Amino acid sequence: MRQFQDAAGKTWEVRVNGGTIKRVQDLLGVDLGKLLDGTPPLLTRIHTDIIFLVDLVYVVLKPQADAAGISDEQFAELLEGDALLAAHDALMEELADFFQKLRQTHLATAIEKQGTIVAQAIDRADDVIRAIDLETATAAIPTPPQKAPGSSAADLEPLPGAIPAREPSAS
Repeated sequence: MRQFQDAAGKTWEVRVNGGTIKRVQDLLGVDLGKLLDGTPPLLTRIHTDIIFLVDLVYVVLKPQADAAGISDEQFAELLEGDALLAAHDALMEELADFFQKLRQTHLATAIEKQGTIVAQAIDRADDVIRAIDLETATAAIPTPPQKAPGSSAADLEPLPGAIPAREPSAS
């Protein structure tokens, strides 16, 4: 069992068992035993679809949320960035353990590899973004004409490619 704390400091216990797998199937229509299926694969979706991740974590923890009288929306409000990442990591570790114990080692390995792939992709994207030279990237953007203070926006010339304003209809 793994734990994480939400933004309010409440500790949640993440457990993956047969009941968890069934509850996720019943409430989300997702078979956690088929992590490699789908487009994108379910395992990728868990890493990339934030709304799905929030829903998945809630359903995994639904018995605890119900006991605490916390709705899905209230629960989502408690998952600020660091708390959601901690919930994600706890869930992935629990899933890997569950599949390892079930002797579906290929799924446990896939979970581990997916985490590595995502971390490397984020690092590369971060490097690319940091390498962008803002002067070069913005040099081609035209500078809008300056108007005297107090001029209205209606006096500005439209930018090239802008959608032309409609003339009022004579009805």
